[in-house]
Amino acid sequence: MRVSLKSFGKVQDWLVFVFFIFLLENIFIVAMKEEVPVSLIIEEGQYEEFGIEELCRHSRRVLWLSVRDGRRVVYKGLTEDLRDHPEEIASLRKEYSLGLRMDCEGVVRYYFFEMHPQLGPVIVMEYVDGYTLPDYLGKSRNDGVDLPPLDERLKISMDIAESIEMMHGAGVLHRDLKPDNILIRKRDLRPKIIDFGHADAEDFMIYKSSVGTLQYGSPEQQMPSVGSMAGDIYSFGKILEKLLPEPQYRSIVDACISDDESKRPDIEWIRERLSNSRRGGLRWICIIGFETNRNQL
Repeated sequence: MRVSLKSFGKVQDWLVFVFFIFLLENIFIVAMKEEVPVSLIIEEGQYEEFGIEELCRHSRRVLWLSVRDGRRVVYKGLTEDLRDHPEEIASLRKEYSLGLRMDCEGVVRYYFFEMHPQLGPVIVMEYVDGYTLPDYLGKSRNDGVDLPPLDERLKISMDIAESIEMMHGAGVLHRDLKPDNILIRKRDLRPKIIDFGHADAEDFMIYKSSVGTLQYGSPEQQMPSVGSMAGDIYSFGKILEKLLPEPQYRSIVDACISDDESKRPDIEWIRERLSNSRRGGLRWICIIGFETNRNQL
């Protein structure tokens, strides 16, 4: 029996194709089991790391700063006694998975999930050189000024609202919005929402209990319940109280912090009101400037 080289080539191509499909299927199965994108798992030795500095430590989580492949990154991991606990690792994986859903300049970026040789399971995140929101507001007071300029604070408020809208559009609920979880980047005063350790989404079935900081959490979050967009709106209203204490913004704040969650506005309504107030403020400044110049003539 004679087999032509042309026929043999076709068989060889078919075998390569079948092997390729088999390989893809197995990679997909492994990735689904691990619940982490396989392309984002980093093996030890695939990067250069210089120094690890502990930034802060809470009851269950630790943040470290490191320089990795020439750029600063933040590691978020578990305290030493929890690094072998499956539930805590699953919670960290959940945060990472939700972080990947958001691609927004106003939300801290999540890069990788990995097993670090020294720190155990960690999330590798963007480093933000900035102040917390309370530090940003307090810095002005330390300089002898009551608050930063209104237009600056209004722009920050609008940027936060835009990021919340994107976050909710991705199906993610933060559930712990508060001033300490907002960083103001030094170079351009861009706000960044951080710490999605309590975040949630409809498709997750784990860690659904009520969470949040008492001072900024909505009334319904103080009872056993699942988080909602309205809960984040309430927390944002509490943040606006700090950022925009001027009387003209009180109606927006009051709408956000209504005890009845069904009466709270959506984030689009808040953005529109903030935008209108900014345009109105600039128009008023122009009118005053015009009148001043006319009187000098």
